[in-house]
Amino acid sequence: SALSALAFGLMPALRAGRVDPRDALSEQSRGATGGRPQMRLRHGLVASQVALAFVLLVGAGLLAASVQRIRDTNLGIPVGGAFVFDLNLPSARYDSTARARMYATFAKRMEGVPGVVAVGGVSKLPATGPYHQWGTVALTGTLAGMRESQIVTENRVVSGDYFAAAGIPLIAGRRFDERDDAAAPNRVFGSENLARRLLSGEAALGQRLRAGGWTSEIIGVVGMISSALIFD
Repeated sequence: SALSALAFGLMPALRAGRVDPRDALSEQSRGATGGRPQMRLRHGLVASQVALAFVLLVGAGLLAASVQRIRDTNLGIPVGGAFVFDLNLPSARYDSTARARMYATFAKRMEGVPGVVAVGGVSKLPATGPYHQWGTVALTGTLAGMRESQIVTENRVVSGDYFAAAGIPLIAGRRFDERDDAAAPNRVFGSENLARRLLSGEAALGQRLRAGGWTSEIIGVVGMISSALIFD
């Protein structure tokens, strides 16, 4: 703003400094407000200002409409009432076993904090950008191995009571529990959208699929957050 004021104020000041006061007074005495070049310049500046102001007004209106559409978009999760933070353990000090034990201990301590309803972890929060996009194909059902079942899914790894903590409704099946440890077969949750597209509306529970080279069984269906698979 300061540079704009300096730039647009300096030119008239320099121009006025080169004008003889007697000539200016004589021009005013004849009722003249400036020559034709000056008038054309003024008209051009006014037209340019009006045009730029109109462009800015249209842009502001489109921005406001876009923000409102984003606010009205159903993300599939509540956007309030949750405390979110990152927890990163250095691999040089924590192997996979120690990392899992640390996460479980931390979750237990968080559950004991007054006011905390549920605690869970996720590799990347929903609606925060792409993450682990894998080609996914159905291995069972009417579309097993067919091209119609080959889709790209967003994949997340969760722990604890993530669904309750994130406010994601469980539509069918059960939640992850102690049966789904590292020794158990791969088990996943899928969104309603994934079940509809990958399984053509069939019952999703017990169906098998391959995603990113991993073969897994669907043990639950959650609300519409994305075409995501969720691994324990």
